Amino acid sequence: MAAAAPPKLFRLLLLPGVLALIAGLLSGLTRLGWPVIPAPLLNGLPWHGTLMISAFFGTVIGMERAVASGLRWPFLAPLSSGCGGLVLLAGGTPAMAAGLMLLAACLLFATGIVIFKRHAAAFTLIPTLGALCWLAGCLDWLLTGGGAGLIPTWLTFIILTIAGE
Repeated sequence: MAAAAPPKLFRLLLLPGVLALIAGLLSGLTRLGWPVIPAPLLNGLPWHGTLMISAFFGTVIGMERAVASGLRWPFLAPLSSGCGGLVLLAGGTPAMAAGLMLLAACLLFATGIVIFKRHAAAFTLIPTLGALCWLAGCLDWLLTGGGAGLIPTWLTFIILTIAGE
């Protein structure tokens, strides 16, 4: 069953993800010693990994899964992850961003379950397990303030999503 295209307005949900990608790339280059960050984006500098994995990939993957589900509520996942990235870029609290990312991860995991129930196969289960890893990392970030524990869970999210595709 082919999923219906989302309404054009829903495509605007990708904009915060694109901003997170740009800020994440610029912060990565700045961390490498290239002074390319414009002053308004300096807030994102310490959040390179979070902007790239949760705010960018979370938004793009959330959007793809929402479209695949054919339902409307899964679009709350990319909205939430994108808003989490905007919170970081605007200098908001990491706890608020972590809460938004956790909400996005929960919604993505729930969307994965819906898709898996429709079509039980390895290629639908594996990305759902990836979303569960993202969820675990976001929960850890919210409860502990982050750290090295995020790296394995968030990388597993990306790896399992790619493997499932």
